Amino acid sequence: MKKNLLLLALLAPLTAYAVDSSKDEYIGGNLSLSRHSVTMPGFTTTKTDNNSNGYGLRAGFYSHDQLSWELDYQNYGTSERTLSNGSKVESELSSVGISAIGHLPLNDKLGLYGRVGMARVESKTTGANSFKARKTVPVIGLGVETQLQPDLRAFVEVAKTGKVKSSTGSQEDTHSGTRLSGGITYHY
Repeated sequence: MKKNLLLLALLAPLTAYAVDSSKDEYIGGNLSLSRHSVTMPGFTTTKTDNNSNGYGLRAGFYSHDQLSWELDYQNYGTSERTLSNGSKVESELSSVGISAIGHLPLNDKLGLYGRVGMARVESKTTGANSFKARKTVPVIGLGVETQLQPDLRAFVEVAKTGKVKSSTGSQEDTHSGTRLSGGITYHY
């Protein structure tokens, strides 16, 4: 059932594109301030740095004036923790996702948008043991965009991913990410 829903989510933008292929296409990138939410049951953490810098790339198209479809890659940076026994643990979070984005124009130059999608999130943890996990999770976000030039737009967005659990033996991490990103898209 999950595979069928994922396949449907991937094919929906293609059908929408076939309906009206004369609409706006775009590519872009962003820099972000990311916050990892990492839990390690059974371990006491003495020092935690869950804030990191990240980046992202995106490509999309508008199937209608107020609906676009987007494929994106996001790197959430690295989270570092020091455990009570003195050992250090690093976790890195990244994702590849597809989203439907609803646009609400406020005037000719400014608009709001909302993101709903799915992302394949990968968490990599390195410490005494190294392990990684991949999981498809929901992604939601809200943003503001402004038109700088006819083919150039700037945006600011807050987005959140679902939880990914990774484990090896008795160790388990639960990761999720929140990012505040700003970037530019080029429309052609």
